[in-house]
Amino acid sequence: MERARAADPWTGPEVAEALALDTRQRKRLTDYARHRFEIEAAQVPDLLQETMMELLRRPGGIQSPEPYVRRVFHVRCCRLVGREVDERQGRLAMPEPPRVDEVPDTRLLVAQALRSQPRRHRKLLSMYFLTGHTVHEIARELSVAPASVRQLVRRCLLRMRADLEATRRITPEGSGPTPDDLPLLAETRGPSPPGF
Repeated sequence: MERARAADPWTGPEVAEALALDTRQRKRLTDYARHRFEIEAAQVPDLLQETMMELLRRPGGIQSPEPYVRRVFHVRCCRLVGREVDERQGRLAMPEPPRVDEVPDTRLLVAQALRSQPRRHRKLLSMYFLTGHTVHEIARELSVAPASVRQLVRRCLLRMRADLEATRRITPEGSGPTPDDLPLLAETRGPSPPGF
């Protein structure tokens, strides 16, 4: 997904149009749904359509369209799989969680926790969750054994969780974080896990 004015944020309709025209991106999303969630091929076009509809409702401000599309598509896949499990078990469907856009404080905290991680951790998490690299590609890029990639991801996530919990302890219940609270994340961070 590229365009002439790369510095301006994308609008949702621009991203939806780019997705509609980008067959490689749609193929990657299809493969992702089929392999990660074991979703049948007949259901994937509906998921892509729902993703594009959600993008059309997004007014703008999308700095990185490909990771954003992948995240929206991932949430759609999770909801589909959750509905199927509920139907098989005969339970009523759980209410849908709030959209990420509706919880700005959480996004702000997660972004800050990610920024407080060392550059190598950020690269690992980005490759693993956002860009769709395989474990072997990540291992080759970071010069580690493929077997240790998932362990490293787990350690990074545990460290981010600790940062977020420390921030929650710093911020009183009910009051969201303020910009003054965010630098405290860096102070509460512990040493790097072994191997980094």
